[in-house]
Amino acid sequence: MSEKIDQQADLELRLVGVACPLNYIRARIFLEKQMAVVLVRFIVDAGEAALSVKRSLLADHFVFFSEASLGDTEHALLFFSQKLLAKSI
Repeated sequence: MSEKIDQQADLELRLVGVACPLNYIRARIFLEKQMAVVLVRFIVDAGEAALSVKRSLLADHFVFFSEASLGDTEHALLFFSQKLLAKSI
């Protein structure tokens, strides 16, 4: 993991080995439980699990910050614990 990614996150939740869709559900609940806006790093399995968690959290309108590969088996996703507000036109 790059030092820059390490220093950016306020909190971290490891979800390596947690099956889909439970990894996404745990990530969503973790974000929703935060009382303040924080940057959360999720460590998930690389590949389909990382894509699925990222896609699902984006569909729930959480604010994506960045991501990084942590080798062949793990991936880091950084999200803010807030949702984008839909703007009415």
